[in-house]
Amino acid sequence: MIRGKPDSFIYHHLDIDKMHRQALNLWEGVLGDPWSGALRKYDKKEKAENERAILQLIKKMEESKSKEKTRNILEGFLLEGPLFSPEGKEIFRDPGFFRSSEDFITKVRNYDPEIAKEEIGQAFRNVWIMNLLQKSFEIPVECTEGVFGYSMLYPYTDNFMDDPGIEKKEKYLACDRVHRRLLGNREQAEKTEEAKIYDMIEKIEATFSRELHPGVFESLLYIHHSQRESLRQQSSPLGENIWKNELRTEPQETELQEKPLLEISFHKGGASVLADGYLVKGTLNEEERIFCFNYGVLLQMADDLQDCKEDYENRHRTLFSLDYGKKTLDNGADRLIGFAEKVFDMYFANKEGMRMNYFLMENTLLLILGSVLMNPAAFSEAYVQRAEIHFPVSQKFLEIQQEGLKEKLKNQEQRGVKDSLEIW
Repeated sequence: MIRGKPDSFIYHHLDIDKMHRQALNLWEGVLGDPWSGALRKYDKKEKAENERAILQLIKKMEESKSKEKTRNILEGFLLEGPLFSPEGKEIFRDPGFFRSSEDFITKVRNYDPEIAKEEIGQAFRNVWIMNLLQKSFEIPVECTEGVFGYSMLYPYTDNFMDDPGIEKKEKYLACDRVHRRLLGNREQAEKTEEAKIYDMIEKIEATFSRELHPGVFESLLYIHHSQRESLRQQSSPLGENIWKNELRTEPQETELQEKPLLEISFHKGGASVLADGYLVKGTLNEEERIFCFNYGVLLQMADDLQDCKEDYENRHRTLFSLDYGKKTLDNGADRLIGFAEKVFDMYFANKEGMRMNYFLMENTLLLILGSVLMNPAAFSEAYVQRAEIHFPVSQKFLEIQQEGLKEKLKNQEQRGVKDSLEIW
């Protein structure tokens, strides 16, 4: 087996090499200045109005005493608030989004009432992505057993894989057991966490048969393999050598390091949303597979940009943490914006009446530009100023709210997990 490349013999319904190659070509083919497009600008007055609206939303949410009222407050903000364009706001008029969110929280409470708040958030984010894919594919937006099962695999497996306190040998042994279970074998769970993983796989099997929907299970094997390969990004003897030499600036060394990192990140990100697509639809045509793969790469790279400082400090190697502190990440953020435009334009260009292109691009820009403002040391001063012009609130406001959110989550954990779920 080639390191970083999935075992091709088990993927009869996925053209992984083709998807991976076209995503790399798309990334490397981004040219020009993405800021020259129709990126919206916000003046000081608009920012102040937006900040007041957000503070009012927070206050109303905190004072809300019922699930129904909370939903109405949030729905009103998304439909009338300042964050999205009229085209983007149209997406929230589908009541399926709110019903899916409520159904998911109910399923979580019933299955695992003691789950940690941050783990719910991690799973919820994947539910959100799967709901967006349902909307993009023009199928009902809902939290099916497949959506719930796959989304819950994230807190039960991904956090385990990323935990620096667990020996790599133990992680690989657990990966082998899950791999056999994904192939359809019945495995005896050795730990509670493993039993939960197998429960989620059973929910998926109850929704999709292996005979009629082989792509579903091949996509699960693909993301599982890609997550295992991503362990190479964590600190290791090889990694120690790279990090000890982090001050070297020879172009050839940086280039050699970037290539395997891109391959691993593209596989992990692309596989993740490819599985999302299969688990909301069962089967995908080539256009849908490519879109899911590219969208997954985009989200993975955006996450890596957002976490560049934390990854650098933890010696978790990504394209953006590799260069953290050595040079600005201006070009990387530019490439990410240009890549996002290409991904969405490719899929939605010939789909009349679709509003998803607007919404997904706006959502992506909020994530990318917000990451710039929250990591100012990683970018040039001019780039940070440029990003703030196109962000709906000021950098100072964003930092204050981020710190406030961390404190609230900390207090919620101290009071107990059940209290933190009461908003739902």
